[in-house]
Amino acid sequence: MSDTIYKIGMIGLVALGICIMIPAIFIDDDTERLAIILSGMIMIVIAAIMFVITRNRHARVTIENATMNVKGPLLNVTVAFDSIASVEVREVLTLRKFGFKMGGYGGLRCVSGTYRNGEFGTYKVCADTRVPTMIVVRHGGGDILVFNIKDEFEMQSVQNALTRAVKDNQKR
Repeated sequence: MSDTIYKIGMIGLVALGICIMIPAIFIDDDTERLAIILSGMIMIVIAAIMFVITRNRHARVTIENATMNVKGPLLNVTVAFDSIASVEVREVLTLRKFGFKMGGYGGLRCVSGTYRNGEFGTYKVCADTRVPTMIVVRHGGGDILVFNIKDEFEMQSVQNALTRAVKDNQKR
């Protein structure tokens, strides 16, 4: 349902931009006509940019060559398996517990980008808040990545791969 509302909102912005430009046909002053047309065009461009940025509002995780890449709205993080210190699975954070958004996307059902809270400090997140579990990966020099995947089977396989990577790192 929210995707339908989202699409209706985007179409509404474009329609509003067009409606703003229509009266420009009947205005004699070229400066006013240009200002109205530019206002409508700016609204349409903003709607198009918002649609492109936020159309895939969930994490896409790929694992290849001992690295994991997590992509989401306004987020693209690559983690080398040999830099992973720990992997933990936990229940989804509430929207308030994600903390302060420093940069990224923050919707009702998806949060993505760089956030800051009392537990993790500054961290990267890409999570669908409708999914009940999340994976917390501590890697590098204290960096933290929190994410989840809508597909339960895929999330389990990513979790297994990350757990194996941590065990391999501990053997070294």
